[in-house]
Amino acid sequence: MKETGRAISGTWSFKDGAAADGINYDTTKAASKPHLASYNSKLYATWYESNGTNTQIRVAEWDNASSWIFKDGNAANGINKATAQDATNPWLTVFNSKLYTAWQESNGTKTQIRVAEWDGTSSWSFKDGDGSGGINKSTSQNATNPFLSVFNSKLYATWQESDSTADQIRVAEWDGSSSWTFRDGNGDQGINKFSAQSASNPQLITFNAKLYAIWNEGATGQIRVAEWDGSATWRFKDGDGVNGINKSAVSIAESPFPIDYHGILYAVWEEKNSNLIDQIRIAEWDRSTTWTFKDGNGTNGINKEPAKAAISSRLVVFNSKLNMVWSELGTIATQIRVAEAQ
Repeated sequence: MKETGRAISGTWSFKDGAAADGINYDTTKAASKPHLASYNSKLYATWYESNGTNTQIRVAEWDNASSWIFKDGNAANGINKATAQDATNPWLTVFNSKLYTAWQESNGTKTQIRVAEWDGTSSWSFKDGDGSGGINKSTSQNATNPFLSVFNSKLYATWQESDSTADQIRVAEWDGSSSWTFRDGNGDQGINKFSAQSASNPQLITFNAKLYAIWNEGATGQIRVAEWDGSATWRFKDGDGVNGINKSAVSIAESPFPIDYHGILYAVWEEKNSNLIDQIRIAEWDRSTTWTFKDGNGTNGINKEPAKAAISSRLVVFNSKLNMVWSELGTIATQIRVAEAQ
């Protein structure tokens, strides 16, 4: 039975001690890029944090009462493959009743995409070859911004990786045992529309029984969308031309985020208007060829004040409605804005 929406009171209770410090391992050290996931009826958090020398991937579990319990060794170092190297940008997901995390980590020369699986009790095991390289197409190139998703009962990873000329969007599938298979052509290039143009910020989403990838590409930051049918071919669902789904093809756009809402695919991103001010744009796909803007379809997006830059938008379904959160410059400081689709 589908769970019905439950209204919230509007009051938020801190679950991090509610004091001056948060849940850092060392509250005197900087921490960044947190991500949450629910696993085995418990809440998990991951982030990266300095140990004074290098940044470590930290993982903690909330006991549903008052404490966060570290599940990364609970020492100065986290779950890095090489704790003497920097690791950043972790992402959590649940697959096949286990918790997985992916992150980028230097091997001393280039950044590698690492993937590890937690057994639910005490240990993490690497699912990326467990060597000095991760799951990069080329371990001699930099790879960044990993993202994990589940499709057709398999685990998929996407990231951006240089081919020495431009960053390519790579997609790989894990067999659940020991190997990763590239689902992006398995060549020097990935699924970019134009391999000579750098692409970044990839994300994956399952929609209408197919896997979709969305990213920004090129100097003008075109938002590209491609669909994979589970066999061999990625098909562009953004017009398949020089430009993507941007409101203006000559305006820089980046950081797209997709969501399935009542069986319709939506994408949100930030895009500069004619005054070079970042606007929050949102568009809806008709499952065929057309993306329709749902933000007024004008020069500006849904910013509270179009003259103030807005970034970092995310969508979530709550109480059967589509909600968006983003950050927007205010008169004195950056404000967190929240809006509900009508």
